[in-house]
Amino acid sequence: MQLLHNLLQFLLEQMNYNIDFIYNKYGDEFKQSSAEFDEQGETPRQFEIYKKYEEIIESDLLQFCKMNKYTRVQDLILDIQHILDTSTKDDIIEELELLEDDNDIFSILKPSPDDIVNIIVDLSSYTTFSTIIRNRCSCNGDSSDGDSSDGDDGYEESDEDESTESTESESKDYCMSNNNPKINNYTSD
Repeated sequence: MQLLHNLLQFLLEQMNYNIDFIYNKYGDEFKQSSAEFDEQGETPRQFEIYKKYEEIIESDLLQFCKMNKYTRVQDLILDIQHILDTSTKDDIIEELELLEDDNDIFSILKPSPDDIVNIIVDLSSYTTFSTIIRNRCSCNGDSSDGDSSDGDDGYEESDEDESTESTESESKDYCMSNNNPKINNYTSD
């Protein structure tokens, strides 16, 4: 089980660097207004960029394997599969025992091996990737929504223009304070 916790922690840390790299290099490809996105959806070029992101994740997996003395990724996968196969029955028995003890009821809420594997798969999905990059573009004012035709990002404040609505200001404050939000909120406790 510790192997899964370590893998998830490692991939979450790497994801922060990977997203920064992809955004800095290819962020312009994700600049779409809401109307453009509704009309054309995600573009083939955006999916090509995701494939580059997948290659980076594969490289991260190789690095994790080396750090943990695996000669092949397949060996890591076999160990993960073994954890999943053996822990499922044991986890059910443990959960039933915990249910009998009211003091330990919150222990059931800890992620199972299946949960951790699902999180890892979800983190590497195209949907997650696209959502994170688009949110980064939105927070950095990189979408083409807005009335500014002179190319400014719509987030710069002007001393002359104080008629900004509070929701727009709150959104800007949130994005600016979370300009480079970290994805790693996972703890193995």
